[in-house]
Amino acid sequence: MTGNSKLIKEKVCNDIDKIKDELLTISHYLCNNPEVGFQEYKAAQALTDSLRNANFKVESGVCCLETAFIGSYGQGMPTIAFVAEYDALPVIGHACGHNLIASAALGAAIGLSKVIGDKLCGTVKVIGTPAEENGSGKIVMLQKGAFVGVDVAMMLHPNTCSMADDISYATRKVEFTFHGRAAHAAVSPWSGTNALNGVIQMFNLVDSMRLHVKDYARIHGIITDGGVATNIIPETAQAVFSIRALNSDYLEELVAIVRRCAQGAAIGTGTTFTDRVLGSGCLEVRNNKILVNLLQSNFTQLGEPIVERAFSQGIGATDMGNVTHEIPAIHGNIGLGEGLVLHTKEFAEKAASPAGDKAIITAAKVMAMTAVDILADPTILCDIKKHKVPLSNS
Repeated sequence: MTGNSKLIKEKVCNDIDKIKDELLTISHYLCNNPEVGFQEYKAAQALTDSLRNANFKVESGVCCLETAFIGSYGQGMPTIAFVAEYDALPVIGHACGHNLIASAALGAAIGLSKVIGDKLCGTVKVIGTPAEENGSGKIVMLQKGAFVGVDVAMMLHPNTCSMADDISYATRKVEFTFHGRAAHAAVSPWSGTNALNGVIQMFNLVDSMRLHVKDYARIHGIITDGGVATNIIPETAQAVFSIRALNSDYLEELVAIVRRCAQGAAIGTGTTFTDRVLGSGCLEVRNNKILVNLLQSNFTQLGEPIVERAFSQGIGATDMGNVTHEIPAIHGNIGLGEGLVLHTKEFAEKAASPAGDKAIITAAKVMAMTAVDILADPTILCDIKKHKVPLSNS
């Protein structure tokens, strides 16, 4: 790091401190007004109002998504994007801490904008992506070109500990519908074919295959339709399975295994089945390792303790994984405290606590500082773009 970039980082951090109250106010507003995916109207309005007040050019309703937006400041290349999530979970609100992600992205972008044009050249963006929890807004926005021209994309997700790297699943959700023949379950059950039996046997066959799948793979499902009355042989029955693997190649193998289980269940019970993929599915995170090293260095400069990302910490899935497959990007973690579990009421409470407030400012600073590294030294961006991400995390 040059002496000049050190001074720029100090200025950026000071500017983030100046807007601390605004960032925390927005975070708490999101916590008090949780909105599920594609319905984040209040969140999108609060975030875009703040960007406009900071002289960002804002496009709302981008990619035909009412609650998606892009805020831009500066001009020319390179373009650094901070990715915001702001959807909540049903019933338990911001139990995944997306209020922190949004406020940190906002803080990083506004802080960085204070040195764009004066000390650094380029464009800074906030890309507001709805429905991470159920709807995969980023995938829609990737397909519609929202990330075209972005050189680097960053986001930090709240977790128990701060981590510069991440691991996530590639995931697919598949619905299986079994078809039989209705009959009176007491008078003439032999005239019917029980579609629910097909679903039940599919679950049994999936369970029988668990020994034979690779470590850390996940197959989990629910019965969504088991019939309408006990005295009617179910003509149709339905189940939905989520299938997860550490890389997208093995995910395809797992999907084929689950389909074979459906086929076997249908043959054994005299039923037939149809299946369809629900949603777009997420790819595994493939973080750019140059960005990981930069983020780690800036965590250290801020005095934020970090740990190595490990399988034992648990693994989820995110549509940010799809972004990391398309452009140089990073999905890291900002710590809220040991012992927390994502998607719980306790996590939602912590996301609105002083620990959550501190995490916002730290995350904003570390991302902005990483952006300064990239903008201040063109060779770093060149190295980032040359770096080839491994094809598998396994």
